[in-house]
Amino acid sequence: MLAWIATTDYDVAFLGDVMELWIGLRQYSTPLTAEFLAWVSAEKSRRRVFFLEGNHEFFVVRHHRDAFFQSAENELVLKGVVLSHGDTAQGDPAHLRFRWWGKSRLAHFLLRWLPGARAIVWRLKRNFERKNALRDHRYPAESVVCWGEECFARHPEARRVILGHFHCHQEHFWPDGRQITVLPAWKDSFQVGLLNLDNLQLSIQNWRDLTGGT
Repeated sequence: MLAWIATTDYDVAFLGDVMELWIGLRQYSTPLTAEFLAWVSAEKSRRRVFFLEGNHEFFVVRHHRDAFFQSAENELVLKGVVLSHGDTAQGDPAHLRFRWWGKSRLAHFLLRWLPGARAIVWRLKRNFERKNALRDHRYPAESVVCWGEECFARHPEARRVILGHFHCHQEHFWPDGRQITVLPAWKDSFQVGLLNLDNLQLSIQNWRDLTGGT
């Protein structure tokens, strides 16, 4: 898909969890993360590339901010649209605590300097994958709507919010026309969101069905 994007004139926004695990520190670099950053660097002069950290990414923005046109750990606002990964909207206190700790200065220090940290991280990753396979993945609609109210209060100019994270397409509408859209997982269906920033219209489709227009 990245090779195809390079032939178009689209801007592109990555909403997080681009990798199964991406720690932005140099010693955690993999061939895949290096290839992705090389693509971003090559395309940055030709298109705007936006990036949001997901719950599988740690310190990427801190160490690679200059690779992207614009990036953020939590939210980006573009012409009345808020982009966010979405995991902070799920309302799970345990997840929010782990997210806070995993992106903290202490975690950064330990990942960088603790002997054997790489081996510990990969072991934790395998453990998380096993637990995730057994987890109840029901969509937390009420929590997302409550988070949406807070998001619109933070960004009163916003008319639309676009999230990832939940691996399912969902829509929430407000009486005044404001809207939250949750995009489906790319790896499950190869679907992406195509957003027109002039009228804030969003379509969701398989990337192979897109044309190369703006």
